[in-house]
Order: sequence, then C-alpha cells, then structure tokens
Amino acid sequence: MSLNAAGDIKPKMEKLALEVKKLQKEIKALKSGAVAATNILDKFEKINDIIYYELKFDEDTSSVRGYLDTIKERCKDHLAIALSSYNGVSSIFVQAQGSVLNKNISAVAILKEIQLAAGGRGGGKNTFAQGSIENMEAAEIAIKNIKNNI
Repeated sequence: MSLNAAGDIKPKMEKLALEVKKLQKEIKALKSGAVAATNILDKFEKINDIIYYELKFDEDTSSVRGYLDTIKERCKDHLAIALSSYNGVSSIFVQAQGSVLNKNISAVAILKEIQLAAGGRGGGKNTFAQGSIENMEAAEIAIKNIKNNI
C-alpha cells in the first residue's frame, strides 16, 4: 500500500462514520414515527359504515404522510383528513381508500372543497390529495361540514 493510499483511508472512514450516525438517527425517527402512527389507528369514528379519521399534527409533510401510510396499510377502507401546521406552513391531506371510493367520495374533491372555503393550493387523485391551507380556522369549519354530510 502506498503512503498516499493510506492517507486516503482516514477521510473515507470519517465520511462512513458520519453516514452511520445519520442512518442511526433516521432509524430512531422511523421507530418513533411507527409507534405514534400505531396510536393514531385507534382514533377513528364510524360514520355511515365509513371509518373516518380526523387528525391534527404539528409535524412536517413527510411525517404526516407516514402516519397516513400506516393507516392505509392497516385499514383498507377509510377516509382520513389531516391538518398540519409546521414552521408557519399549514397543510392538508385527504386519503380515501377501499369501499369509501365506491360511495363517490374522492380525496381530491374533498381537498378542493376545503380549499374553496379556506384558500390554498394543491391537488391529487381520488385516493390521495394534499395541499396548503391559508386559513386553518375556515378549514376546520369546512371539515366539520364535510363530516356532517358523510
């Protein structure tokens, strides 16, 4: 081994050590997110044979999507509406899965209805939609109206 090759090892080891630390942080975050998501599974109402989740978070977009993914994996038939306010940004997420879609319920249509009342931008599909919200209070009122009409 040349002297130059030996000198290259230390920076590579330091880089690998940083990467290991970063991955350990990610694993910890994923584990805590999974526990929180499991607790969320019990927070539903049954409305006209629809399992309905209405959730509020103070977390970033990827964390909220992770919670909704957990709900989707464990509960095939549901409607979930989630609001989150994080770092000054208010977001909305709507997820419709399984037999809920047979009842002419569309995630993107619900998102647009809420944004009509509360402002914001976004989009999606019948099964999942997300976007921003300008007026959180108006969004909460619109969600109550949607819930009452399920």
